[in-house]
Amino acid sequence: MTDVFSGKYKLSKSTNFDEFLTELGKSTRQLVKSASPELQITRNGDGWHVETKAGVGHSEFTFTLGEEFEEVRQDDVKVRSLVVQDGNKWTQTQTPVDGVKIVTIVREFGGSEMITTATVGDVTSTRIFDRVD
Repeated sequence: MTDVFSGKYKLSKSTNFDEFLTELGKSTRQLVKSASPELQITRNGDGWHVETKAGVGHSEFTFTLGEEFEEVRQDDVKVRSLVVQDGNKWTQTQTPVDGVKIVTIVREFGGSEMITTATVGDVTSTRIFDRVD
């Protein structure tokens, strides 16, 4: 089976991201919005590593599909995360330790891009990342 997930991705288009950050309660929206994130996804056996670099921000996490793990998001909120796979899609659910504002992120991988939809409350943002490797 071909690995459609591993690779390097760079943001090319974003819609409704400001509204998403507002709903999330992110106080540094302008700084976050101006960043053009790059993601590097690598596989290590049954595990995956995702590293995101965006301007002054950096985050990374390692996980195994279907197993809950702890993560600190780029907004410094500690969450319990779970990533499940369905075909060429990963669905990640981030539940803050305080139980407030659950975020769901769906990453759909194609040959030349990754489409990411992130939802918090009733607000959904779509971001398209071009594969650059």
